[in-house]
Amino acid sequence: MFGTLSLISSLTVWAMISAFLMELFPTEIRSSGYGIAYSLPSVIPAFYSYYMLGMSDFMPYAYTPVVLLFVGGLFLTAGAWFSSDRRHVELDAV
Repeated sequence: MFGTLSLISSLTVWAMISAFLMELFPTEIRSSGYGIAYSLPSVIPAFYSYYMLGMSDFMPYAYTPVVLLFVGGLFLTAGAWFSSDRRHVELDAV
């Protein structure tokens, strides 16, 4: 049951992410911007085990996932806050 709910909640985000990323960049750099913005968030969290081991030097290891989730939430909020709004901008190629 929990797996189904987490799958459905993550799919609702991925339903919108492609359109959001495409509109985030101007047409001159759209392909490169989309590729980097789509791939980089998958690469950075791949090193979570090293982050957790590094943080275990100054905090209990059991609490490191909570800290990483909090930091990830801050990055997500900051990215959404500082992203440009292109709802009323003409996106045609120059």
